[in-house]
Amino acid sequence: MHHIGTVSERSVRDVLDQLDVSHATYYRWKDRAERDRLVDARTPRRRPGLPPTPTERAAVCDFARAHPLMGYKRLAWDMVDRDLAYLRPGQVYQVLQTADLLARRPPLASDPLRRPAPPDRPDQVWHIDLMYLYVTPRWYYLVDILDGYSRYLVHWTLNMTMHADLVMLTVQEALEKLSTRRPGEPKLVHDHGSQFISREWRAFVALAGAGDIRTRVAHPESNGRLERLHRTHREEGLIDEDITDYAKAVAALTRWDDYYNHRRPHSALRYLRPVDYYRGDPEARLAERRQKLQHGLTARQTYWNDEAKLEAREGRKSSPNYGRVCLTSNRAGQLSKRIHSAPTIVEGNLS
Repeated sequence: MHHIGTVSERSVRDVLDQLDVSHATYYRWKDRAERDRLVDARTPRRRPGLPPTPTERAAVCDFARAHPLMGYKRLAWDMVDRDLAYLRPGQVYQVLQTADLLARRPPLASDPLRRPAPPDRPDQVWHIDLMYLYVTPRWYYLVDILDGYSRYLVHWTLNMTMHADLVMLTVQEALEKLSTRRPGEPKLVHDHGSQFISREWRAFVALAGAGDIRTRVAHPESNGRLERLHRTHREEGLIDEDITDYAKAVAALTRWDDYYNHRRPHSALRYLRPVDYYRGDPEARLAERRQKLQHGLTARQTYWNDEAKLEAREGRKSSPNYGRVCLTSNRAGQLSKRIHSAPTIVEGNLS
C-alpha cells in the first residue's frame, strides 16, 4: 500500500477509498503482517463423530417424552448425569429433530387472552390521566376522566398542582354526577403516577366502592384512549384558543368540552358523538342517518328522472355523467328542497 501511494502520489486514505476497503480493516491487516500472522490459520477439519446407537436413540426419545418441557441441552447433560446416554447436546438435537420431538413445549397464551375485555356500557370503565398545560405564566395540570365505552369526557379540572388530593377530588366530583352505579364500578384505569400508588388513593377507591386498574409500567398504550384525547386537546381543541390566564383557559376548555362531547363526530364511534353512546341510543342515530341517506337518494332519482323527461321534450341531449351536470339555480333549488324535506327524528332525553 505504501508503494502504491508512492508511485501514484496519492494518500493511503484515497487508495483505500478507491478500493472500498475500510481503514480499520487495512490497519488490522498491517498489524497482523508486522506480527507475521497475515495468512489465516487453517482450521483442521473435524472428523465426523460416530452416530448414536439404536439403544441411545431410544433412550433419548423415551427421556424426551417423559420430560416434554426440557430443552435439548439440559436433556443431554441430565441424561449423562443419570447414566442413561452419553451424548453431546448436538447429537441429542439431531436425534430429537429426526424423531420430531423438538417442538414439544405448549405455546403461551397470546396477549389478547390476557387483555381485559373492552367495556360494553357507559360508566363501566373510566380512564384517568394528567396532562401538562402551559397557561401564562406557569404550568398547570389538567386532570381528565374519560368514559372507556363512549369516549365521553365525564369530568375535568385544571389545577395548580398534581397532588393526589386534587386528583381524588376530581374523581369524587365525577362520581357525584352519576345517579346509579353498579358495585365495583366504574373501574378506574390509570398509570403508575405518584398520585395513584399512594396509600390515600387506595383508601379513597375502597371507600368509593370503585375498581382500581393499573396499566403496565412504561406502556402508555394501556391507557391509549386518554392519551389520544390529550393529543386531540393539543392538536384540535386548544390550537387557536387564547389561554394567557387561568380564567381564559378554563373558558376555552369548557367550550371544547361541550363541542367534543355533543357536536364532534368521533371516528371510533362510527362518527357519532360521544353523548350518543354515553346517554343516547347509537343504533337509533344510525337508523336516522340511513333514513336520511335513503331520502336523499330518492330525491336525486326523482330529480334526474324529471331532468331526463324535460330533455326529451325539449330535444336536448342527455348528459352521460350526472356528476358533471351544471344545475340551474331553479333546478338546484328544487333538489335542495326535496333533500331537506326529510322527516326529522326527535332525539330522546340525553340527560
